[in-house]
Amino acid sequence: MFRKKLGMTLVEVLVALIIGTISIAAMFYSYNIFNKSYQGIVEKASVSKSGRNALSQLARELRNVGYKDINQLQASLEEYLWKENNVSGFQIGSDSLRIFYDLSPKERIRIDYKLKKYQNSQDTFLSRSFYHWTCTSANNCPVRKEVDEVFINNVEDFQIVFKDDAGKEVKPVNFGSGKANQQRVKSIEVYLTVRSANEIFKKNKNWKINNADQTYSKNDRYTRETFFVSVYPRNIVMN
Repeated sequence: MFRKKLGMTLVEVLVALIIGTISIAAMFYSYNIFNKSYQGIVEKASVSKSGRNALSQLARELRNVGYKDINQLQASLEEYLWKENNVSGFQIGSDSLRIFYDLSPKERIRIDYKLKKYQNSQDTFLSRSFYHWTCTSANNCPVRKEVDEVFINNVEDFQIVFKDDAGKEVKPVNFGSGKANQQRVKSIEVYLTVRSANEIFKKNKNWKINNADQTYSKNDRYTRETFFVSVYPRNIVMN
């Protein structure tokens, strides 16, 4: 007796291939959607983390503004707070900030914050420059630039607002005509708008950012977040 051999017809093979191809395509499509969603969450989390960390460090440094060591070898610290509005050449007129304070009788520091552009790019970041005076005597206090770094990447706007004890804005505050206004500053407000490094939306999204007296609009596929802090400059109040 001969046994009948069972097999698959060409039609059955083709049907199986089609079903398998559809299943693989569906799995790939689902994975692609999940991956894009995950990348969007990662970008938003990165913006939030970097913005909070930067603002926390900046707030700590602003609380030290104007501190004068009574045994300081250098001349008395009379100029310790400076802001420049609408810096030309940078994104929508963000502010620049400069602060001074003493570390010890022999040490004084200056910190500068300003927006700068990446090389060969229109994108901007917030830079931080650190200058350190170290005295060996009253007449010998050399200064050296110790740090010139990217403080936080992809910053679109950086705004500083000084206010008096009545909540009114104090301006100008600089080392020229606004020098006398330093003593009137009782609070320092900081606005920091950070953009994601990569696009996360499928279509362009309209953004309108309002930071103090600065307003601007964007239409793109990036996400962004604005961070705010109000700092009490304890050493200025005590002067």
